[in-house]
Amino acid sequence: MLRNKFTGPGKPYGETDQAALTILEEYQTRLRLTRLSTNPIPGLFVTVPA
Repeated sequence: MLRNKFTGPGKPYGETDQAALTILEEYQTRLRLTRLSTNPIPGLFVTVPA
């Protein structure tokens, strides 16, 4: 289980509304993917079969 880091005034344990949490997670994911596309992490990454 992932930790809910969307805390703030009145929400010390994170966002409890599932719809709002989904929107926040999707926004943060898009933001991070955009940053990675413009500034990728250097290195050789290999996919290992499961």
